[in-house]
Amino acid sequence: MKLLSARSVLWFFVLAFFSADASQSGMSVRLTDALDWLYSDSRTDKVAAAGDIDVPLNGVAEVNVLLNGLDPGVPLKFSADTRSAEWFCLVDVPVAKNTGVGGFTEKAGEENEFVTRDAPFKVYDAMMPVADGRITPVSSVAALRFRLRRFPEKARAFDVNFAFTQGQNRACGKLRVNVHPVSLPPVWRGSFKYTNWMDYYGAMQCHGIRSYWTDEHWKVVRRYIELGVYGRQNMV
Repeated sequence: MKLLSARSVLWFFVLAFFSADASQSGMSVRLTDALDWLYSDSRTDKVAAAGDIDVPLNGVAEVNVLLNGLDPGVPLKFSADTRSAEWFCLVDVPVAKNTGVGGFTEKAGEENEFVTRDAPFKVYDAMMPVADGRITPVSSVAALRFRLRRFPEKARAFDVNFAFTQGQNRACGKLRVNVHPVSLPPVWRGSFKYTNWMDYYGAMQCHGIRSYWTDEHWKVVRRYIELGVYGRQNMV
């Protein structure tokens, strides 16, 4: 299940324009709303482009970047003209079964008409931090997440310029961020009730921990809970 934050309450338009030299490359790039699902077979000409991003003073400006026509195995470089930029490579994860009508997964003979796509499929959902502004795509499709948590002082609106390069091929673009003079309240008991399920056993396995509720296990659980609070989760 995708982790949502309070930015979804305030969401969103973004003006994004990307250009690529078609004579040199089939690479194409499109900004999309960070709450829209992207799949391993998503096409830039088939997904909706974002508009301007509207954020509160203490909010987060985020947008997904979908790339098509990449050369697998060739490093892709990307940058933004702000020191506060955070980048993530979106990892496509497999979905074997759809969510059931009453929760969990679809049962035999049951069909959930409200799913975004019929399983099985792969969806970009996990976020892998990228510190050096480059990834090496394994296919012709890739997806990134751009995040900005600090804005220019007293700015009401500003632009962020992007550049994407793979070999001799280049695409560039611009994102408009509108900052409004309101603030989100801190996450605590009185904030909007929001929870997300947590697999304690799965987390233990992924981190190589052999026993429940050891000091080592509690440290991992705390990291997951802190990440949930960052996403404005206040219940477990």
